[in-house]
Amino acid sequence: MSSNYVQPINSHSPSDQDLSQNIVFEPIEDRRLWRAEQILMADWFADESADGRILRPGFAMDRLARLIGFIHKLEASEDKSDFRYRIYGGRVAEFSNMDLTGHWISHLKTVHREAFLNHYLSIVENPAPFIGLVHIEGDGLSEHDWYRVVLPIGTSIDAVTGMLVLAMPVSAAGISGGTS
Repeated sequence: MSSNYVQPINSHSPSDQDLSQNIVFEPIEDRRLWRAEQILMADWFADESADGRILRPGFAMDRLARLIGFIHKLEASEDKSDFRYRIYGGRVAEFSNMDLTGHWISHLKTVHREAFLNHYLSIVENPAPFIGLVHIEGDGLSEHDWYRVVLPIGTSIDAVTGMLVLAMPVSAAGISGGTS
């Protein structure tokens, strides 16, 4: 299947997917170094999760309303080897010049496909929140560094069936209105 069918939102500029050369995920273990948006997601997850490792389906996102443009919701394929963006944050789409709503990770260009698929598969294997930073290398990118939170969704019976993801460019942190 083609791995380049995602078209830029602005056809006069390449998408970040077209410009990316390498992607590195860096966990931030020390909560004191988290951005307010990451703390909000972590605290919400602690209240909503079944066991501190996995988010129960049917969760309410009211407390996350100010972050909604920076949130993706992904669903796992039946065999949990791929993920589809059910929701791709509108603000993220604007920053990256690509809207991946409805697209499978396996259909992305190589750098994005390998980095994000491996990242999500590691969370399926060891369900736990990821809170950190993503650094994307490439000339002409709109953003190189993104604050990130990945929360597994599922049950003890089905294991991980999806992910809720905060992706916020470092330059945009704080514009969501804080956590109060």
